[in-house]
Amino acid sequence: MTTQDPTGLAFENVRLVKYFVKRMANGLDAEDLASEALLNFEKTLHKFDPDKGSLSQYARWAVMRAADRMRRGMRD
Repeated sequence: MTTQDPTGLAFENVRLVKYFVKRMANGLDAEDLASEALLNFEKTLHKFDPDKGSLSQYARWAVMRAADRMRRGMRD
């Protein structure tokens, strides 16, 4: 795997994040959740290590974290 900057990886995997957003929105504004999740996803990609997990696990975690923070009314 070639190393890429995290912003590029996040942009290339927007569909992956949106896939999880559709399944986890549950009463939250999907657009807000998607934007928060993409920001979280980009932040987590700085720590991405393919030996520790797949990119989809990182995307799922980012959406779950964003949804949890939105339900609690917090932002980074």
